[in-house]
This record gives sequence, structure tokens and C-alpha cells, in this order.
Amino acid sequence: MTIKSKSILSDRLQTNGSARATGKIRCGTKELTKAAKRNEHAVKIFEAGKRDRLRASEIEKLIREQTDIANPMYPKNTEYFNVSATDFVLPLFAQKILEVYGEDRGEGRQLYKMPVLFHSDHLLDFFPHRFESHTGPDKFRSAFDDAGNRVCEALPAIKPQDILKQRSAGIRRVPRRDWQVRSLCEPRVCKEFQTGQCKFRGQVKFFLPLISGLGLLVLETSSEYAAENIWATLDQIKDALGYIPRSNPQKPGQPVFMLSKVQEERVYYDENGEKKKGLQWVPRLTADLDMGSLLASSHAALAAPTVPAAWLANPAATAPVDEPAQQATVAQSASVAKQETVSVVDPVLVQIEAGLKTAGCDAALFYRYVERKYGAQWRNQPGALQQTFDALQKLMKYGKDIDLVVRVRLMPLDLQIDEAQFAVYTREKFGDDWHRSFPKMRQIIGHMDQLFAGGRDAALQTIGASHDLATPA
Repeated sequence: MTIKSKSILSDRLQTNGSARATGKIRCGTKELTKAAKRNEHAVKIFEAGKRDRLRASEIEKLIREQTDIANPMYPKNTEYFNVSATDFVLPLFAQKILEVYGEDRGEGRQLYKMPVLFHSDHLLDFFPHRFESHTGPDKFRSAFDDAGNRVCEALPAIKPQDILKQRSAGIRRVPRRDWQVRSLCEPRVCKEFQTGQCKFRGQVKFFLPLISGLGLLVLETSSEYAAENIWATLDQIKDALGYIPRSNPQKPGQPVFMLSKVQEERVYYDENGEKKKGLQWVPRLTADLDMGSLLASSHAALAAPTVPAAWLANPAATAPVDEPAQQATVAQSASVAKQETVSVVDPVLVQIEAGLKTAGCDAALFYRYVERKYGAQWRNQPGALQQTFDALQKLMKYGKDIDLVVRVRLMPLDLQIDEAQFAVYTREKFGDDWHRSFPKMRQIIGHMDQLFAGGRDAALQTIGASHDLATPA
């Protein structure tokens, strides 16, 4: 991984989480209540706001300001995604999205489905999520501490005396507040979660093709079920292939991932705030991939080797040659070559395959490590082939724990962490001897999974801080 340059702006982005998206696409919207529909002025404001594609919260605010209705709108589930002009840096983008991907199914031109592209192989880069409060005077959020425990962090209120103290010193900025650990995060017994003050919040970040100038987009969801389905789809693909595809290997020019909505039974609240259960439209990610064929083709050359079996037992040995017989074989081969293509597998590949079977190593895991190390075309590079074989020979000394060792070595490559930083951080946290301790390797895998579950930026900041402390000035 290339180490990013340090700067004021890079530090701000790391602290604030990520670069701002150019727009937001929403899963649902809001509709007028029965009481608001009886108010002629409220109806006019609502219809004008819809025509101008204002977001629902803006329409609701206008109705409150211009009428005496306290709660004029309620959340409405829709079959389509909602694209509001005021949710984009440039309102023109909303129009472009609907022109390119919108459909008219009787409710005007709406966005029912869209192809999406993900910019990273690390899911938390484009699918951050946590429990978080958006209402009430106090703010809460979930996070993971250094030990990997999920904790509840609270943001303390600003004290009036602190503001006065800063103003008297000529400081105009609001006093800085830092998140403080309150307790373990346990939604099942949490008062804020049970009362709906704190909820699951997930953000899917993606790009849409075919719209020039459109940057990163965000789709927010508070549905744990919908988020789990999207996460599971992506996680299964990454686990099988070792990466998140950006182009369709089986259908060039066609999208891999499509985001749409399906009906599923869910608990929801009607306009009177009453809890109900019924069919709701929820976001669903589908992948246009034939995973079986992809997995088979990635190892097709190794599945049926066409080299002599003797190479497996004694690759260095050379059998004596019968020259007349060899000449006859050559003549036959020349004739056959006109009719069919003969596939030849590099003997080193066969040695590697045999070594994996002997060691009992997870072949998919090992090949993923090799692809991360030497690139997807490593099988066509003689130097990389030999290095792979040599590396496997060294790994075989670990016996039944060979997969564990490969997983730890793969971790900085999978998480896109600088390997030197990873080495400093793990040495400081788990000791110099963790390379010789299988229990510590398991602890490292669990620790890193928990660390990155709290967000990639926060995890890198933790690792980077350790690196800075360990590096002489």
C-alpha cells in the first residue's frame, strides 16, 4: 500500500471520517398526514416542494413555518428510491440520475434500480455502520476500544461557563468536546436504544456510471435487516474471490452490482405512530455473477494438469529419451496440433498444487495471499511462480497451523495497511515473539477484525499513532 502524504487536509479527513459525498439518495420519503391534507395551504406547499424536488424535511419545515400544524408529515415507504435536488451539491445531478436511470411506472419518473460501483475491496471503506443517536440533547454512538469491546460513547453537553471563559479570552470558537466512553454497548438492555433515541445507522457509499462529474454518493439505512443482506452479499463475494469486482468478467460492459428494492415483512409505524407489521419495500443488492463458473475458471488450469505424473514425485529428474520414439511422437503431435489446442501447465504450478495437498492448506486462502503479493497474473510470471513455491516450502513447517499463519500474513494486504506499520503495531501490542505463538496470531486476527469494525479511518488512526510513537523523531 502506498503511504499517503501527511498534511493538514489529510489529517482533517482522517479525523472527520471521509471526504464529503456529492449527493445522497434516500430509501424513503414523507407524506402529508390526514390532518395536513385538509389544510389547503399545506397541500400547496407540499405539491410545490415535490415539483421542485425539495427533500421531505425541507417541505415539512416550510409547512410548520407557514401553518399551525405541528406534525404535518409522516414517514412513507416507497417502491422507489427518492432523489431530491437539494440533496446534491449541484441540483442538476438529481435530474441527470433520473434521466439516465429513472422509470415512469405511473408515479412520474422515479429511481427504481441503479447499477453501483464500489471503490474499495475493504467493506468498511464504503459501508460504515454503527449504533448512533440523532435525537435528544445527548449524543451517543457505538465504537470499539483497544481490547475489541463494543462500547457506548457519549458526547457531553457544552457548559455555559466554558463558553463564557473562552469568550473572555477572545476565543470565538465553541469549546471542543471529545467523545467519552460511557459503558459497554448493549442494545438489548440500553434505554436509549429501546426508546428509539439510538438506532442502527448504516451508509452505503458508491459511484454511479454514465454521469459525468458525479462523485461519491451515499445511501443511508436504519434497517439492520437490509444492511445485513447487503453486507452478506458483498462479504460472500469478497471471501470467495478475494476482492470486490469493479467490472463484470463474464459480461464486459455490463454492471456487476444492482441496487433495487424488494418487498419483505417488516415492523413499521403508521401516521398515528402505531406499531404495525406488514410488507415494506427494502433495499436489496444483487450481483450479476456466476460464482460457480468464476471459481472454477480461476483454478481450471490446476484442476486437470497435463504434465507427467512423475514431475509430482521427482520434479528434478529427467527420464532417458528414446530418440526414434521421440521423433514419432513429434510427428504425431504436429498432426494433432492442426486439429486441437493442447494446454500445458507450468510444472512449478503442479508442484505448488501438490504441496498444498500435502500440507493440508486451504488452497483458496493461499492463492488469495499470492495474488495480493504478486498480482492476479502471477501464474504467468516464472519468477513469481518460483517465489510462490519457495514460500510454500517455508510455510509447510507450520504443519496444521499453516492456514493461521497465511491468514495473519494476508491481513495487512487485505486491510490495505502498510506492512511496516502493521509490524510495529502488532509488535507493540502483542510482543516481539507473536510470530512464534499461534494463540497470539489468533488474538491478532480477532483484534484487527474488531478494530476495523469500528471504521477504517479510526482503525488506521490508531495504528498510525502507534507507529508515530515507535518511530524516533
